[in-house]
Amino acid sequence: MRNMEEAYIVSAVRTPLGRFGGVLADLSPVDLGAIAMRAALERAGVSGEALDLYIFGNNVLSTGHGQSLPRQAAFKTGIPQKVNGYAVNMVCSRLVTAVKYPMERQL
Repeated sequence: MRNMEEAYIVSAVRTPLGRFGGVLADLSPVDLGAIAMRAALERAGVSGEALDLYIFGNNVLSTGHGQSLPRQAAFKTGIPQKVNGYAVNMVCSRLVTAVKYPMERQL
């Protein structure tokens, strides 16, 4: 990843709210994440190739779905392996943290 002097948020999308056993029950967290990532790219009008970094707000309850759900979702979305990303694993405040951290660090 190259050293950046400025950080830009090009898009933000969340998964829909569901209820236990509802219509989203058959989708894995990776599938839901890939849907959100794809929508974020479409809304921003950019390809995964154009990204330097992605930040993924993730609920901490991901046991049994493998390592690095955001990375799995990124691959499913078509974001290339060369693009780095990370998860903000929090039950609350993950959006604020995902926005605040890169602005403070000027990734």
